[in-house]
Amino acid sequence: MILEHDNFQIQRHDQSSNQIQDEVDLLILDDVVAGYVNNVPDQRGVLHHLSLSVARGETLGLVGESGSGKSTLARVVTGLLNIQHGRIIYNGKEIQGLKWKERLARTERGIQMVFQDPFSSFNPKRTVGSQLEEALEIHGTKSARERRRLSHETLQNIGLSDS
Repeated sequence: MILEHDNFQIQRHDQSSNQIQDEVDLLILDDVVAGYVNNVPDQRGVLHHLSLSVARGETLGLVGESGSGKSTLARVVTGLLNIQHGRIIYNGKEIQGLKWKERLARTERGIQMVFQDPFSSFNPKRTVGSQLEEALEIHGTKSARERRRLSHETLQNIGLSDS
């Protein structure tokens, strides 16, 4: 499914069509306004009354030209940029306007940024799977077997191999 926003497209792929769907959307943005003027947060910026939801098991991709608002949306969702208007709901709880520690507690570290420069994000000498496993270990997944399973499942869901 492709949804159009003023500046970019939102592409969706539902991996959970064969699974029982939880009734609560994982992420909801409701009438969000956010942006910058001269690199300072400002209401006249890029996102104008954006509303979207992401269901559990759904993969969402943003496609658009440079400067269209993709990174601004990512900063809003991760809490790196405050919104001027609207609501952000994660796992049934409103998270906009929270202090950083409270936001982390509410999202249980479930929202994180993966930066666009792959050379600063991933080690090219290691497989993506091993790097995902390392991230899972850092965030508390104790069992090596479980980390391997989750890493493999994640890569399969997005169409990548572990090599």
